[in-house]
Amino acid sequence: MTGRIVLITGATSGIGAHTARLLLDRGHRVAVTGRDETKLKSFLDETGHPDRLLGIIAAAADWPATQAAVTRTVAHFGALHPRWPTSASSPPTTHAPSPTATRNCGRPWSSPTSSAPPR
Repeated sequence: MTGRIVLITGATSGIGAHTARLLLDRGHRVAVTGRDETKLKSFLDETGHPDRLLGIIAAAADWPATQAAVTRTVAHFGALHPRWPTSASSPPTTHAPSPTATRNCGRPWSSPTSSAPPR
């Protein structure tokens, strides 16, 4: 996986933060969400890579906020590759595919308004 654009929910601490750091260290562009603005800002400041890191205030269990994070990530980076929910508070059903979801068989979405995943 090189040059990917990834959105990680619940990424201001724990496995989400670790995953974001690993991906950034490998040259990927990463959008991260977090519920706490102070923790998110601290994570962004300590991690660096301002050209490849986007922070978004959003709770992983809040589906409309997650959809908005997808839209903002695509607007910022121009595409989005697979998304990994890492927050313990987000049940799998919260991340079911929708018109703006990112499940895409390895191909990036070019528009957050696509009506169906690419085939």
